[in-house]
Amino acid sequence: TVVALYGGIITMATLVVNRLLRSTSVTSRADWISAIMLLSCAVAWTFVNVMSLQGAQAAIGLGLVVMSSVSIAATTVISKRLADAQVPAYRIMTHRFYVLIAIAFYMSSTSAELLDWVTSGQIDAMRK
Repeated sequence: TVVALYGGIITMATLVVNRLLRSTSVTSRADWISAIMLLSCAVAWTFVNVMSLQGAQAAIGLGLVVMSSVSIAATTVISKRLADAQVPAYRIMTHRFYVLIAIAFYMSSTSAELLDWVTSGQIDAMRK
């Protein structure tokens, strides 16, 4: 289900980020229509198949999917923009994952455990 949502959001995010960062890039009306249809199908599929998530879990999950999709789209478009500027591929590949490594480190630290603790409802149990 998450993969379907990624597929819809990444496609739309790539078109939007591409439009913002590569203004000379040409996208057809068919590209936009296809992306909107794919996003619509992905959202419908997700809502039909995900009924057990509620409240904070759903909001955090959806937020992470959107943030991840936008970062994947930005990585793709920025790499393409650098390639348009004749920057060699080896130079792009050696530097493009620094931010991703920092985020992965943060997510694997105790901060991620704290976020898990807050969203699991344990903080509400302590307040009672």
